[in-house]
Amino acid sequence: MQPTVVECFINTDTAFKMNEYLRSKVEINPHGVLSIQLKPLNLDDSIMEDLVRLSIDSISNRFGFSKDEIKLDRALYQVLQKGEGLGWHTDAYGGVDGYTETFYSALLYLTDDYTGGEILFYNDNTGNVDNAVAYKPKAGTLVYFKGDENTPHSVNEVISGERANIILFYTTKIN
Repeated sequence: MQPTVVECFINTDTAFKMNEYLRSKVEINPHGVLSIQLKPLNLDDSIMEDLVRLSIDSISNRFGFSKDEIKLDRALYQVLQKGEGLGWHTDAYGGVDGYTETFYSALLYLTDDYTGGEILFYNDNTGNVDNAVAYKPKAGTLVYFKGDENTPHSVNEVISGERANIILFYTTKIN
């Protein structure tokens, strides 16, 4: 299943300001990638609350359930730099590292001045890039999708610049 892409979810100026603020707070995670956990929310609470509320509205409307049936499980800010990418994976953790099962995932892009770094969504579970659709969203775009084992994706290597986004993982009371 291909993702839903909401262009101009936030304006680019807000995206750039969020990136500037968050970029100053990142640390290298155990996988060697710059990131910071955002839950508990440590960004201006009103901005994060609006982001979470608006993304929940979009996801629940798109997938046809009530917004009181979905909640934010975890959120993080991530930066991929030159030479970094993310291999083929799904967001269906199912309890790994204490996380609950992820039912929906959303990516809010905060930068777009990088080369490479496209996100690929596969039409099957083979990991064959010939059977994938690539997206390179503009800053301020929200991309969301079912975060289950049937939605494999990857991120191409960043060739230049920095690819930064906020990643939101949601659980639901329904499957």
